Amino acid sequence: MDASYPLFQVLTWEGIPWAQVDETAQILLAAPQDCVTLTLHTLPLASQGEWPPAFPAQGGPAEVTLQDGSLWLVWALEDGSFLVVPKAYWSRRLEEERGRVPRFISVVTHELRLPLTSIKGYTDLLLKGLGGEVSPQQAQFLEVIRNSVQRMVTLLDRLSDMGKLESGRLLVKRMPLSVKEALEPVVLKYRPLCEAKGQTFRWQVPEGLPPAQGDPHRLPQVVEALVDNAHRYTPQGGHITLGVRAEGPEIRIWVTDTGIGIRPEDQARLFEPFFRSEEEAVRDQRGWGLSLHVAGLLVERMGGRIEVETAPGQGSTFTVHLPRAQEQLDEKP
Repeated sequence: MDASYPLFQVLTWEGIPWAQVDETAQILLAAPQDCVTLTLHTLPLASQGEWPPAFPAQGGPAEVTLQDGSLWLVWALEDGSFLVVPKAYWSRRLEEERGRVPRFISVVTHELRLPLTSIKGYTDLLLKGLGGEVSPQQAQFLEVIRNSVQRMVTLLDRLSDMGKLESGRLLVKRMPLSVKEALEPVVLKYRPLCEAKGQTFRWQVPEGLPPAQGDPHRLPQVVEALVDNAHRYTPQGGHITLGVRAEGPEIRIWVTDTGIGIRPEDQARLFEPFFRSEEEAVRDQRGWGLSLHVAGLLVERMGGRIEVETAPGQGSTFTVHLPRAQEQLDEKP
């Protein structure tokens, strides 16, 4: 496209209602500029600025196809004018913008991993006494450093997964898997954590459960995010259940808790990146609002979905729906 061509044009023609914008756009775009009485402006939008640009649209966009086959998008603006943009350019800029954030995340996570690895490595060496005798208080301080570094590593892992998932660069398999075997490490990790907090943890899985379709390495990540939320937002004396069942063409994995529940205004945003409720009980807990977002993306890539049933003060149930595998699991030697 000729760089001198004004990509953004406001074409003002008083008295043309939005209902006629398709016909109007056809006339405005097809007619020579000197044959139509109109005011032509180029919007001062930086080519590398925020995208999509903000403008006071009243309606649209309408897609217009000219006789030469070119496609244009047309918006009606509040001042009665029209914003006209080549569709190919608009689509290309949107695609570039979608890739901008994942690329930024990739660079940041890569640059931060090296210093964090060094901090963790030298902290471990000090804890082992390789730098000299360590007093109990010094060991306690070093453990705080080590735990904080691990939290940052977990954050980087989730950011990296999110960036790769949103850009399509993360391979998520769809293969037959044993849900029981895939989730046993999650059970082994969280059962003692729940018991230490005074919670009851139940693991319910029937014998002869058919295989699900999914990624055996990513499914535990999904379920761990759900169990971790249940663990953090269920008080002492509460109950948490992780269960699996076959139902029709699906394998369903659910996590039920007797925790604080989720407010109606928050439920629609649960799987948005970086979303955290303003509720005080939620703000008291550490978190970045990424685990559920990544879990939702992973389940979608496996061909499934996540549903939520919850009410404030009545706990929550998160259910992962996965397709049954069409093939049987390979026999282990």
